[in-house]
Amino acid sequence: MVGETSCVAPVITGGPASQTVTYGTDATFTVTAAGSGVTYKWQEDKGSGFADLTDGGIYSGSATSAFKTH
Repeated sequence: MVGETSCVAPVITGGPASQTVTYGTDATFTVTAAGSGVTYKWQEDKGSGFADLTDGGIYSGSATSAFKTH
């Protein structure tokens, strides 16, 4: 139909790997995804549910494919 657009649902093609880091060093978690209009939002399990992470303090890249904790 005229005026309709098609979307391809995002698919995670590579998830972040588990890491062991020394206290005081950075950890970077990377994900790859395919699809149209892919956006990123990293979350943390708080024990009572997941919470969105934002940049600041020890976090950066919360809206990118490479999230870093400092």
